[in-house]
Amino acid sequence: MDLWQMAALAAVQGVSEFLPISSSGHLTLLEALFGLEEGAIDVGVLLHVGTLLSVVLYFRRDLTAMLGRSRRLIVPIVVATIPAVIVVLLLGDWIELAFRSVLLVGFMLLITGLLLLGSHRFAPGNRGGLDGIGWRDGLWVGLFQAVAILPGISRSGSTISAGLLRGMDRPLAARFSFLVSVPALVGAACYEGLRLVRGSAGITLTPALAAAGLAISFAVGLASIHLLLRIIQRRGIAPFGYYCLGAGLLAILLGLR
Repeated sequence: MDLWQMAALAAVQGVSEFLPISSSGHLTLLEALFGLEEGAIDVGVLLHVGTLLSVVLYFRRDLTAMLGRSRRLIVPIVVATIPAVIVVLLLGDWIELAFRSVLLVGFMLLITGLLLLGSHRFAPGNRGGLDGIGWRDGLWVGLFQAVAILPGISRSGSTISAGLLRGMDRPLAARFSFLVSVPALVGAACYEGLRLVRGSAGITLTPALAAAGLAISFAVGLASIHLLLRIIQRRGIAPFGYYCLGAGLLAILLGLR
């Protein structure tokens, strides 16, 4: 892998992990275009750590408050994490194979686009404030997050849409989505890291490539969080829905070649 390829993968991960356009789907498409081995484990660990650091830094005050006076929010976040854990444990091997299908990514991006447009149009929520979120909200968002393990289904898009469908306003749905992403990103990095330690794949990254990937995914992820919060506040998630429809059609054409 060249430095420019790592930079491209890290930038795409940083952008698409938090913008509701599916990081797994875009990385699969990019790897196919580059002719790289799909889903290199060491690259996956690195990029997940970079985006994890960005969301922890951006929401450090919310996370600190959770450990202090706002501990009740820990319950819905833990509940939201459970469905995804169950899906990975039961279907992990099949999901790994699914990540190699560009055609599947295309169809899943279409579903993501329709979900974003539907929730934008029909779920104008008005609930604000993290203090009002309960375990039922966490379970509902968690079910959507579990489905988003499929490549092409956006995790942030699914969880934001789920929040809107539960009556949350746009800023709250986005904020809760980012907080729920912390255990999801920790889990993803640990899962891939354990596979790496157990010898499922060799370490192929040089120190320079690793440093570049970590720095770029962190910096771009930080900028993406800020950008998404501003866009959702002003325009909602519909623009991302149209983008996913276009990207999905392009992926399907690429997969049918």
